[in-house]
Amino acid sequence: MIKNRNRLWAILVTAIAVAFIAGWLGVAWLVSDSTTNIRSEIIGHGASSSTSPSAVGTEIPLIPGVSLTIDTVRWSSSISYNTSNVIRPAPGYTTGAYSPSGPRARFLVVDYEIINDSDKMLKRDGLAAMFQVIDGGVQMSGGMDFDTLLWTGKFSYGATTDERLLDIPPNLTYNGRWIFEVDYLSPTLKLTNELINFDLLLPEDVRRVPDA
Repeated sequence: MIKNRNRLWAILVTAIAVAFIAGWLGVAWLVSDSTTNIRSEIIGHGASSSTSPSAVGTEIPLIPGVSLTIDTVRWSSSISYNTSNVIRPAPGYTTGAYSPSGPRARFLVVDYEIINDSDKMLKRDGLAAMFQVIDGGVQMSGGMDFDTLLWTGKFSYGATTDERLLDIPPNLTYNGRWIFEVDYLSPTLKLTNELINFDLLLPEDVRRVPDA
């Protein structure tokens, strides 16, 4: 009798353990299956785009069900911000403006739109840094998402490891902004992303001094 009870108890414990592990794996699978990092997906499987989009306003397929459109590209001598509606890790100013790090530097401001027609939550971590401003094939600046600036209260040019970015829920259009700091005396500049074959000739900065 005692042996039978021990055997039944062992079977019950084993069944509970198996059920727990299966449930845990199921939850993990649901979480991983329902959330997609755009950058990681592009690096791992390539972009959906097969052409080379090069115009503002062109819809660019990124991954299945997800597209990107560059709405505006402009130069600016400062970046204004308002953090009154932003949850930050530490107190900060509610309004203000950021200036470039030096007198020859200007901000390239890129407003974009991401349409998420998929059934998954999207993550934008590292997406901004996939875009670079280049001059004659030489990288001048990597991108930074404006949400990171609002969160941290400071610029981290080209940073990707600490970008605390908002997710994009399924069936939602998100309008965001990327910031690049560039030497405004540089000649012909391009905004590029090799992984999605993106190559956009940038408008000339009005502050650029003509070549002698």
